[in-house]
Amino acid sequence: IDACVDKIGRDGQKMFITFVKELETARKRLEACKYIRLVTEQMIRKSGVFAYDPSKLIFSTVNSSLNGHDFAEILRKEFHIELEMEAEKYALALSAVGDTREGFERLCAAVEETDRRESLKIKEGTEGCSEIQSGNFPVQKMEIAEAMESEEEILPLKESMGRISAEFA
Repeated sequence: IDACVDKIGRDGQKMFITFVKELETARKRLEACKYIRLVTEQMIRKSGVFAYDPSKLIFSTVNSSLNGHDFAEILRKEFHIELEMEAEKYALALSAVGDTREGFERLCAAVEETDRRESLKIKEGTEGCSEIQSGNFPVQKMEIAEAMESEEEILPLKESMGRISAEFA
């Protein structure tokens, strides 16, 4: 910890300037992807979300044949990139002041390649995206916090069809 504090004290301003520059360059590249979409500040504002952290790179998989887990597995197994978190429709990569240009380059290249593969699947019509193309999306009935605070009951999975989950599934 002392070494980190000392390093930030000596080189912190230069490190942060470099980090912000590399992050902005990566974000611009990633915004060009069409199927693995980088969530941007403009998208967040439209959704009514309270805050935005540009160092968190959130990738939406809604426009692809992949879910967040599939996408994270591809990055892990094929490109040796570990993401911070994955969910049904997105995956999260964190960036920090110590990240290098090479690290951002590896991430961008991996996401761009995955996006390119998705474009081929969709053009060939060989896989996935039927839900996306048909517009058959699940409808959110209530906010997660509201569901978690509501009265609940435990049911067998087969009896839970059409019900609202009281916790993350």
